Amino acid sequence: MKILDILNNLEKTLVIGWDSYNAPTPTPETYAEARKYIEKYGEDILTILPHPDGGLWLVFIDKEIELYNDGEVCVDEFGGSIYVLEDNFITGEKINLKKF
Repeated sequence: MKILDILNNLEKTLVIGWDSYNAPTPTPETYAEARKYIEKYGEDILTILPHPDGGLWLVFIDKEIELYNDGEVCVDEFGGSIYVLEDNFITGEKINLKKF
């Protein structure tokens, strides 16, 4: 299954409470942002998963990108650092790049 097909399937089928803890579904803005990442990275993305805090995980071989429903974006490098990216994709607010 292609990455865009996975995203489209999630958008069509995921409902509130998709896990046993009543997790929120990704927002339309989060799906739109994921599509931008798919355009940029294409098949470098291995899969896309719903995030239990609301949003989406884009999983790569060496990192994951977390798109949260509030517009925050985190990049977790496997075996490395976690970064919070500078721009909130919903509000456009500039956020300081944080490395953990």
